[in-house]
Amino acid sequence: MAQSTDDILIMAVDQPRPSSVIRELISYHRSSAAPITVPQYNGVRGHPLLFRRDLLGEISDIDEESLGLRGVLKKWDTEIAELNVGSPIVLADLNTPAQYSEAEKLFKNL
Repeated sequence: MAQSTDDILIMAVDQPRPSSVIRELISYHRSSAAPITVPQYNGVRGHPLLFRRDLLGEISDIDEESLGLRGVLKKWDTEIAELNVGSPIVLADLNTPAQYSEAEKLFKNL
């Protein structure tokens, strides 16, 4: 039986991630007391983002003036848990055909 969680995973449609990364991120988040958990590759934070349930109000209130999710991340920056991953796939963004091709290569090499 799958475990349930009340945490919030935010993943953009142009930033697909393999299920193995998502499972590892959830496991890491559950083992920490951090309000936010992010994957990182070579010191660069990536996606998806995982938030504790009690941050739902802050997430719901984001707008351009508050810098969106960046504002929430900035507020909690010193408490964010960073999961080191061995693939740049957590940095992939599919905004151009070239980025799509690069991400496709990364997925094949996992």
